[in-house]
Order: sequence, then C-alpha cells, then structure tokens
Amino acid sequence: MQFRQEVGTVQDLERFLGLPYKVVVTQLGQLVYEGVVAHRSSESNRYSITSEGVQRLTTASSSILTRQRMPLYVDGITRKLVPVEPHDLWTSKQLDPIGVFICDTNAKARATGFGN
Repeated sequence: MQFRQEVGTVQDLERFLGLPYKVVVTQLGQLVYEGVVAHRSSESNRYSITSEGVQRLTTASSSILTRQRMPLYVDGITRKLVPVEPHDLWTSKQLDPIGVFICDTNAKARATGFGN
C-alpha cells in the first residue's frame, strides 16, 4: 500500500479538514510529539509522514469491524444498562442429591393462597 508522504501545510490541512486553525495546530503538534509527523527540513511550514506514521496507517487500515449481540437489561434501582452475564443455573433436581436445600417461594404463595 502506497501513502503520499507529504501531509502539507497547516493551512492546507485546515481547509481540507474544515477544522479551525487552533484544532489543527494542536493535533498536528501531538502527532509531531508522537513521531508520526515531522517538519520537512527543506521547508519550515510543511510536514511529512514518518515511517512510524506509515506503520500506524497500515495497522489502522487493516482493522476489521465485527457486529456482536450483547444482551443488556435495565437495573430497576440505578436505571443503568447492565450486561447480562451468562452463567449456569441449577435446578432443584440437580441440587437435591448433593444436599443443597432450595426454598421454593412459589410453594409458600400456593399454600397461603396469595396471588390467586
């Protein structure tokens, strides 16, 4: 994959991106600090992509987006979205042989006639 090595001037970037001068200068300064972009030695107001910048572009270009289903529920108290964690549920038939007592709340309701 070939990249154009010349990034341009701040004014070129400002016009191309449609961003204010201050934003372009701030972000360009960060890219220079990270070693992704460098001043061209022959012209003081022009910048070029470094080998690190080309590497980052190559890596960024090879990313693949995937779509995944994530079940959520709304917590009734906090009103926040909470991911549903998959976990194993045990039935009373599985727990009885190992001596774990299950309190059946529906049995109490049936015995008292509550909810009918």
